[in-house]
Amino acid sequence: MYTQTTHPRNRRLARLVHPSLALALLALLALPLCAFAQDAATKTEGVEATAEEVESMSLKGDEEDTVLKSLVIEGEDRIQIEFERPELDLHIDGYGIEGLRWGETMDVVQRREVDALTPMIHDSNDGRAKGLARPYLRQLRNGSVARFRPKMDDVASWRLTIADSRGDTVRVFTGKGSLPEQIEWDGINDNGELALPGLVYSYVLEAKDKAGNRRNFVGPGFEVAPYRIEKNGRFNVVISGKSLIGPGAATRPVGMSDPWVLEAASWMNQYCGPDQTIEIHVSARNFEMAEAMGEIVRVQMAEQLPGSPLRLRVTTEASSEAPPAGVVTIGAEI
Repeated sequence: MYTQTTHPRNRRLARLVHPSLALALLALLALPLCAFAQDAATKTEGVEATAEEVESMSLKGDEEDTVLKSLVIEGEDRIQIEFERPELDLHIDGYGIEGLRWGETMDVVQRREVDALTPMIHDSNDGRAKGLARPYLRQLRNGSVARFRPKMDDVASWRLTIADSRGDTVRVFTGKGSLPEQIEWDGINDNGELALPGLVYSYVLEAKDKAGNRRNFVGPGFEVAPYRIEKNGRFNVVISGKSLIGPGAATRPVGMSDPWVLEAASWMNQYCGPDQTIEIHVSARNFEMAEAMGEIVRVQMAEQLPGSPLRLRVTTEASSEAPPAGVVTIGAEI
């Protein structure tokens, strides 16, 4: 027979607790246990639902509130995500920008016109204005640099050959029948180059009669004088350097321009505007001589021409075949 022994303190508690009150206490203790079991079941269902959502998860770009909260990759699976981006097409109209005023380039260039008259008037207050033409200067040849007057009768055909001091043929004239009274050489060689003052030229005239007999006449040597020529849209002045460097230049008064350069500037003022480029080409036996002549011509031309001195462009050349005193060619497009 089993006998349960109760501690005296527990016996006192047992006497104090009514049977109905004991049942109520047991019910209260059972409530948390039921709530815990229900919460655990709810959490398990939520995990299963979340797993299903992950399997069918998709992002749609055209819907709002689409956010990828988590992404788990296990193993060696590979995921390729493709994004479709719209083509970037910008249509920007610069002329439609608010607050801007558009125009053409020439509007800016011609905003302030070049005033070439005021500086010339200002210079005339102290002395003679630049850019004056001097028609009384007539030293430069024009039209021809040499004229040949052959006198032969009974000629069936003829040939006039001009050669320079180097022995090179520079110009050839031919014809049939009687010789003309005068053959003019305009200073242009057969290769298009200009004849050079300071070189010695010679000529040979060959004529044949109707029977085929040939007669030759060798003329004396001659030099080409400084000249001006207008040809193929270009105006050129060709002068010798004899008066630029040497005894002639030493005896010239200080401040006085070379007469050939002065006349060349006069003609340039008639053919060229104040903003047109003028080219000065100097050929001499050595560079020192060519550069010295080029500087003399540049300075003296700048004193006689309106506009900026920068429009005078000088090029020099050293050549053993140049005339002993050098040669200067001043030209511009017209």
